[in-house]
Amino acid sequence: SIERAFPGWSARRGGSNRELLILSRSPLSAAREVKLGRGRPCLLAQWRNLTVISVHFSAAVGNRSLATSGKQAAEYLLHTAEIRSEQTSALLALTKPARTLIAGDFNSTPKMEPPTRLGAVLQRVETPPTFPAQHPAGAIDHFFVCAELSPGKGRVIPGSASDHLPIVTTLTLHEHPCTR
Repeated sequence: SIERAFPGWSARRGGSNRELLILSRSPLSAAREVKLGRGRPCLLAQWRNLTVISVHFSAAVGNRSLATSGKQAAEYLLHTAEIRSEQTSALLALTKPARTLIAGDFNSTPKMEPPTRLGAVLQRVETPPTFPAQHPAGAIDHFFVCAELSPGKGRVIPGSASDHLPIVTTLTLHEHPCTR
């Protein structure tokens, strides 16, 4: 598991397939799952005075999925946009803009509704394409951070554990509270 690659780090897992993960060098507390409308749940944990949220937005309707949609991936994402819109509304209801970091698989490109709505309240960290892992063509995994955090540029790291490439960024926490 990925946790073994980060010995001594605090880890919290969630989701129906344990696909949600929050890792931190310092202790995490108060982890819980919250259902996002008809979609999958998100995982929340506390890190210092911030709420960290890991998401995996739904992109499946019936027996079709994004992974099986092949060259029609963009069309498929538009077809399943309604459920991600519901998830975005539920996520925004949980969000305190001055104290939140959200990251994960939004199954949405930067110009689609979830990233644009979240980007109106939190800063979206630039990330390179992450999907599909073998030949990344779309950036559908994102970080959103509050004004208390200054992000570095997102980058992908090699991996084969998923149909997405993992993304990482370095965050600097400012000790003086800000609101946005």
